[in-house]
Amino acid sequence: MRDVTQPRAGRVDRGDLERQRGQESAGEQDAKCHCGMRAEDSEHGASPKRTSGRVRRARGRTRIGERCEINAGVRIVDSTLEDGVVINNFCVIRESHIRAGAQIGPFAHIRPQSDVGEGAHVGNFTELKKTTLGKGSKANHLSYLGDATIGEKVNIGAGTITCNYDGVRKQQTVIEDGAFIGSDSQLIAPITVHKDAYVGTGTTIREDVPAGALAVSAGKQRNIEGWVEKKRK
Repeated sequence: MRDVTQPRAGRVDRGDLERQRGQESAGEQDAKCHCGMRAEDSEHGASPKRTSGRVRRARGRTRIGERCEINAGVRIVDSTLEDGVVINNFCVIRESHIRAGAQIGPFAHIRPQSDVGEGAHVGNFTELKKTTLGKGSKANHLSYLGDATIGEKVNIGAGTITCNYDGVRKQQTVIEDGAFIGSDSQLIAPITVHKDAYVGTGTTIREDVPAGALAVSAGKQRNIEGWVEKKRK
């Protein structure tokens, strides 16, 4: 593991650095590098796990492990990436820890004090803030997870929101190991979804969900025949 603000000799695009010096703030560098690889390996393409070769930004004390892949348009600030991490295009990671083998993005926002577990996935248009996402857990689509502690092997469905702010203070959401959160669910904190529990699609959770239980809040669907024609008259 090394500090990305200290690029290895021979892999820095000096022209890009010179052009950026008058534009970027102190402590920020733009570089072409193959993180955690020997220079001779990167020249011969020995490993598919590598940065994209496009100019990107890294600020502060950012550390990147071996065999990481960091693609174009990524900004990393004061964060640690362990070995084998993949950061897809156009992600922002600030003051967070990404553990070995995790995959982020594209278009993900990892806000300060977040911890993405080993082999976990944070997908497109997903935001984490002060959240721990456990080993092997996945939040792949269109979700906001704030002030949450999420266990291992949890599935977070598309459109899930932790409703963490009550208008006065931030509240905590806990989702234990093996839980399944269906798409378009709202978890109104403070709340705990216990181990191996399921939350049905489109559910609003206001009370703790016991281990192994299924929580649903929607009523039976009702179809009103002829409603559209009446509305148009």
